[in-house]
Amino acid sequence: MGALDDKITAVEAALEKQPPFCTGLMEINEQSSAMFYRKEGNSAGFISFVSADVENLQALTDACTPAKFGRGNQDVYDESYRKARKMNTKDFMMAFDPSPIVKSIRQTLLDGEDQSANLELELYQLNVYDKGSFFKAHRDTPRSRDMFASLVIVFPAAHEGGKLLLRHDGEEWTFDSADMLSKATTPSAAFIAFYSDVEHEVTMVESGYRVTITYNIYRGRKKKAKGPAVKSTIQSNRNIDASVLKTTISSLLQDPECLPQGGYYGFGLRFLYPAFGGADFDLQTMLEQLKGSDSIINQVCTSLSLKTSLRIFINDVSSYNSSTGSILLKSPKEFENSCEEVEDLMYALESHGIREIYNWQKFPSRDVAEDYDSEEEYCPDGATWPVLWLSSPTASVEYSSDYISYGNEPSMGNVYGWVCLIVKVGPVSGRETEK
Repeated sequence: MGALDDKITAVEAALEKQPPFCTGLMEINEQSSAMFYRKEGNSAGFISFVSADVENLQALTDACTPAKFGRGNQDVYDESYRKARKMNTKDFMMAFDPSPIVKSIRQTLLDGEDQSANLELELYQLNVYDKGSFFKAHRDTPRSRDMFASLVIVFPAAHEGGKLLLRHDGEEWTFDSADMLSKATTPSAAFIAFYSDVEHEVTMVESGYRVTITYNIYRGRKKKAKGPAVKSTIQSNRNIDASVLKTTISSLLQDPECLPQGGYYGFGLRFLYPAFGGADFDLQTMLEQLKGSDSIINQVCTSLSLKTSLRIFINDVSSYNSSTGSILLKSPKEFENSCEEVEDLMYALESHGIREIYNWQKFPSRDVAEDYDSEEEYCPDGATWPVLWLSSPTASVEYSSDYISYGNEPSMGNVYGWVCLIVKVGPVSGRETEK
C-alpha cells in the first residue's frame, strides 16, 4: 500500500461509526416522580413512581387509552403492530424536570460548534406497557425540521422485558431499562436519548409495568450552554475525534498525487433529516440540520477553508454511448426540469449542463480503466468531475424521481440516488487550508 492509500485509509478510519444515542440514570425522589392525571369522569388520580405499588400502576394504566401509531399521514390502531397504552400531555401534570441531563445530552448528541446550541425539550406523551405490550420496529415522526432527537424517561416501576432495541446503519444496540433500574442504588429513572431517524422497537413486556414519558428534542439557536449541575450518570458513546479527522484530511490535501487537477471529496450522509424528501425538499436547509458525524465532517472541512455542499448522487444513469454514468445534482428540481420526455437520460442531462462524474482512483494502481495513460486523458477538458469517496453513500438517505422515458413506446422511468456531502478541492497549486 502506497503513501496516498495510507492517507485515504487514515481518513476512513477517523470516520469510525459511533452509536447514535446516549443512556444513563437520573436520581429522582417522591416529589420529582409525582404525577396527577385525569381519570374517567374527570376525576383525578395520583401516583409517585418512587413508592407506587401494583394498584397505583394499574389505576394509571386503566386511565390511559390504546396507543395508535403513524402510518403515512394517518394515525392507526393495530395491536398486531403496537400494543400499549398512552396518555396525552393535557391529561397529566408532574414535577419531573429533565434539565439536569440536557447538558450531557448536548455534549453527546451534538458535536463541535453545535454543542453551544440551545436544546428545547417538548413533553410529548406518557406510555404504559403492561404484560404483553410491545411496539414493532419504527422511526419517530419529526414534528418539525428542528426536531433532531427523542428522549425517553423510564420510571422505576418493576418490569421484565420491554427492552428498547435500536438499529442504524447495519448495527443494533439494546437499552434494557429493567436491568438498569434493578441495579440502581438510589431511586432513579433510566433514560435514553437518540436521533429521530434511528429505527427502534420495544420488545414484549413479560411482567410488570414499563412506564415512560417521551420528549421531542429541538435544536434552537446557538447560545452559551448553561444549566444546573448534572446529577445523572450518563454513558457517552462518542468515538469520532474531530481533531484526528482534521489532521487526516489536511494530510490528504497536502498530497500532490491526490486529485492533482482538483475535484471533490465525497461523504455519504449517515443520518436522515426532516427536510429530506418533502414537497419543499431543500438541500441548503439540510446542510444547516446536519448532526453527529455528518456535522463533524462539515465543520472540519469548513475549518480547512474548503467549500462544502449537499448534492444528490445518482449512479448508473444510462448514457448515449450505451455505457453508464453518474451525476451530482444541486437540487431535485434541477433533475426534474432537465429530464422530461427524454429518449436518452444522460444525453438530456448533459445537454442541460449537468456533467458526468467518475469515482476518482489513483492512476494506475486503483480500479480506473487501464486503457488511459493519465487522468487528463480520462477526464479531458473537465468533461467529467472526479470524486474521491471517503465514505460511501448509504441506502437509508435515498432519493428517487420519475421522468418520462421513450423506447418503443412512452413509459415512466425512475432513477435512485443518495444525498451526500460534497467538498470542493482545488488543483494542487491552488489548495488552501487553515494556517
